[in-house]
Amino acid sequence: MGMLVAALGFGVMALASVGLPSPKELSETGGVSNVLVSPNWLITTYLVLTFGELLLSPMGISFVSKVAPPKLKGIMKNIHDNCYNTAKRFEQVEGDWVNYVAGANIAGFVKVAEAMTAQGLV
Repeated sequence: MGMLVAALGFGVMALASVGLPSPKELSETGGVSNVLVSPNWLITTYLVLTFGELLLSPMGISFVSKVAPPKLKGIMKNIHDNCYNTAKRFEQVEGDWVNYVAGANIAGFVKVAEAMTAQGLV
């Protein structure tokens, strides 16, 4: 379904180009055309393509999670857990939501500080 919607997006772009001069006609006029096209065509195209991409996204995520090597799955799980637990430890919680970005930033800083301490730089 997502691919059909993406194809529809390119169809919108093709529809927008109806009546525009061909490359041959443009070369005869020095590459300049007096025909203007509304930017709404481009916005509509991107809107349709984004919608198609959102329809494809769950399939891509499912595929990647099935074919990814177990070692990489473990690494990503550890990164997620570290960010989540750091955010909770430093009370980066807003209601029921944990501020994942703050947890990631703090966890990264802690890792760098630990590495610098291990090297004797601090």
